[in-house]
Amino acid sequence: MATLYETPVAATPAGDSVREEERFSIANPPAAAYTLAYTPATDLDGDPIIDVHLNGWLAERGTDYTLSGMTITWTSPAALEAGEVLRVSYLPMPTP
Repeated sequence: MATLYETPVAATPAGDSVREEERFSIANPPAAAYTLAYTPATDLDGDPIIDVHLNGWLAERGTDYTLSGMTITWTSPAALEAGEVLRVSYLPMPTP
């Protein structure tokens, strides 16, 4: 007899879900932190379902930025410059 498991919404592959996209235009001087409209959901391993791009380049969490709740903090040795665009695509945490 097979056991059925309910798949949590956050475990659904991001490609099959509706993702939010936010764009942050970098000001002069650049801000260090950017606040998302929603908290990103996590996968089964606890990793946030999020992609951060700077001018088309995929940034790496833990190296180029950190994520705490809804706040992205830019930590990359590649400094942000005025006029650049930070594009964030993520699966939002389901609302209760």
